[in-house]
Amino acid sequence: MELDPSLKSDSSTFLAQALVKKEFLYDTEGALLALDMAKQRAKNKRAESEVENLIAIYGFDRDNANSLESLKRNSEAFPDDSVFRYNYALGLLRSKKEVEAVGVLDSLLVPGAIDMELQEDVALGIGWALDAHCSVANREAICRRSSEEAYQKALEANPNSAKARLGLGLFRLRKGGVKSAETDFKAFLDMAAELEYPNRVVNFRKLSNQDFYSFVHSQIVELESTSQSLKVQQPPVIMAVDGVVSCILGRNSEAGKILEGALSNAPGDVSILKAFGYLRWREGQMNELVETLKDLRERGSFALNLMLGKAYWKLRKKEFAEKYAKALIEFSDRSEGMALSGELLMDLPEKQQEAKAAFQSALKIDPLDLTALRGMQRISPQAADRKSTRLNSSHLGISYAVFCLKKK
Repeated sequence: MELDPSLKSDSSTFLAQALVKKEFLYDTEGALLALDMAKQRAKNKRAESEVENLIAIYGFDRDNANSLESLKRNSEAFPDDSVFRYNYALGLLRSKKEVEAVGVLDSLLVPGAIDMELQEDVALGIGWALDAHCSVANREAICRRSSEEAYQKALEANPNSAKARLGLGLFRLRKGGVKSAETDFKAFLDMAAELEYPNRVVNFRKLSNQDFYSFVHSQIVELESTSQSLKVQQPPVIMAVDGVVSCILGRNSEAGKILEGALSNAPGDVSILKAFGYLRWREGQMNELVETLKDLRERGSFALNLMLGKAYWKLRKKEFAEKYAKALIEFSDRSEGMALSGELLMDLPEKQQEAKAAFQSALKIDPLDLTALRGMQRISPQAADRKSTRLNSSHLGISYAVFCLKKK
């Protein structure tokens, strides 16, 4: 785009530069400067709104009030754009204005108004808002609603929604204690939430809902300090969940302390060992991960098979990686098993067509699986050699961004 004379000074080129700087080079200041240029070059209000949306997203944590006002303007100016309305609702929620957020989110749940992916996020937002507000104001009328129903809607949209499982576990822990929450918390641990981020192409137009994990962590800490039963004994599954959530939040040291304490109280507990495996993965300690998990015999655990399969692949122990890739393929609603099989086959020149078929199968399950998309581009017949075809996520992300911009 920069080399094309007709596009060099176009608003979309500066917008694309901003996406690369923020999403892949982690240069927020550079991204905001590019967005300023994109706004100056915008040819109409619709194009300008896309720029303002990204400015609000990128600047939300540093200037909450102005970002929220910008998101509100966009949602009012373009009420048919469901992402704009969702971003405004999520901005309200992240600004502790939960009741207002629920009102906006409810308006998005009209049948057929949004796609299934956004429906998951909207339903999750409603559950989160109800939990956050009603934990301190439970006598208000809005608190007659149950967050459980909202999290169930999120699971209807995406049965593999780790955040919905986490929300349900938290709700049931509050209402019925550890036993009622155990199934949901174990399901969360088995979903390998955020194991590799990003593991699929993300929607760059949406404000992040990662603060949900911060909310869950704070709720677990609060319950541990106020619940008499949790004060007496912290159940291993809850400590395992808190350890994984701490990892997702980038607090590996804190996660290590939580899990070490849990393991000393419950040696050999499967939930704790899975969480330790997760920590080892985040720290890049593949040998330690294998050592932690290799003796567990839960073939039906998606997280266990994924972590061991990926770890053995990174350690170049192909025969072991293949074993766990085959187990992963049994999870027919997840793309990771086929994508890992494709990666293993890519190493063999005579297996390129089989690798391509594996990646294609993964993309039929999840069209936005980054591993499969990278694999398909590397295996492209136009590629000159293996080294030159190695594709990083920057190329894929910006290609997807440009595609979305052209659609707009």
